[in-house]
Amino acid sequence: MTDIVEFPNNAEHYYRKALNELREQHFDRAETLLLKSIALDYKTDAFLELVRLYITSNRKESLRELWDAYYPRPESRLEYEELAHCHAASIATLQPLQKALIELYRLRDYCEQQDWDTVPVQIEIEILNQHQRLEEELARAIANQEVSILLEDLHAAGAYSLLEHLKHLYTLPYEDCAPLYRLILDHPLIEQYIKSDVLHYFLNKKIAETLPLIWFGEPHIVSTGSLRPYNEQKQFLATLRAIQSYCEQYNPQLYDELIQQLTLQSMCFYPFINDVLHHPEEWVECMTSETIPDSPLAKKILAASDELFNLLEEEIFE
Repeated sequence: MTDIVEFPNNAEHYYRKALNELREQHFDRAETLLLKSIALDYKTDAFLELVRLYITSNRKESLRELWDAYYPRPESRLEYEELAHCHAASIATLQPLQKALIELYRLRDYCEQQDWDTVPVQIEIEILNQHQRLEEELARAIANQEVSILLEDLHAAGAYSLLEHLKHLYTLPYEDCAPLYRLILDHPLIEQYIKSDVLHYFLNKKIAETLPLIWFGEPHIVSTGSLRPYNEQKQFLATLRAIQSYCEQYNPQLYDELIQQLTLQSMCFYPFINDVLHHPEEWVECMTSETIPDSPLAKKILAASDELFNLLEEEIFE
């Protein structure tokens, strides 16, 4: 029997597959494919996609290493317009705020001299100026014991806006933001998705605190040192298996959509995922049935879906 020879995929094929994975929000797979693509045959498009992926996921060390590997000299990062724009976004991600602002103002001047579009650089400058104002407002609110007033203002601007502010605050020392995080977790109206995001910040930074949490209107006390990420929860993993079983038997095309819904809802259900998803097959039935059953699980799914829809709508119109 003749062995089948499997020819290696070329760089362009890896790149196109990576774009498909990005569209499906499979970021780990996309990263692997983009790295393979530029290793086989460097192309700017694949490099820039990888830069954007690392910026979006806040992978600072990976981003720094990528630039150093392919454009080690600062002047080489200004060879053409699109590269300079990605360099600007990277500066905003990698450098301390004040240093980043200085470099970005210089880069904006350089783009003007080259007759390049300065809007992408100006956007990064405006974002950093917003971050600077936020830091100053938070420090002033803590000093004046007015953090609750600041939080109400931030939340009034929208849940998505608050999430964007938190992305920056997570880069600051915990002590500078701790009162705000506590109030978020104990606020009756702030979205569960945002509270879950804050709890995962505690996990990622290995911060052990005992904190009050209002979860879908119920008061709880959580010890962050004993928490585990949402995707390691027993019933989350059991529901993943239930999705796989259902899709293999009935509808493979639903697999990616159900996985995405489970992931998003689990961020809302966190940290009590195991209590909500204790019957994985019931969750699959709720998500695939033409009629919504009247059950505690269905009510939680609807509550999470409403929250996620509002977040998505705000993001679209941001």
